[in-house]
Amino acid sequence: MASGEQPQVVKIAISPVPIAAPLCRRLVTDALHRWDLDDLIDDAQVIATELVTNAIATNAPADSDVTLWLRRDRGSLVIEVDDQAEAIPVLPQAAFSVEYGRALSVVASLSTFWGLREGAGGKVMWAELPAAT
Repeated sequence: MASGEQPQVVKIAISPVPIAAPLCRRLVTDALHRWDLDDLIDDAQVIATELVTNAIATNAPADSDVTLWLRRDRGSLVIEVDDQAEAIPVLPQAAFSVEYGRALSVVASLSTFWGLREGAGGKVMWAELPAAT
């Protein structure tokens, strides 16, 4: 992306259905392939899937969608998931033998930066990966 270009953005609402994770992975693959960021696909798929799954499974009200955003801007890829839940997730000290509770640990280990901020009626979890310009 050359200096002065507008950020590239993809947005999709994802319902709490069994195909949410495969849909999320497909969206990431398609967007990053279009943006010539094939080297980030594996990590970005894992991060997006973990954030979406966490929002659906533990945070979002059962009848509400979560929104997945992918944004390429100024040498980075930002993955955001917003939901309508008030619950704030914490980075647990979960053992890797435990089936649940590792989503934020995985996101933290794969991303350069990650965090949480207030969103419209809920919160936004985000992670950033370096993207070649």
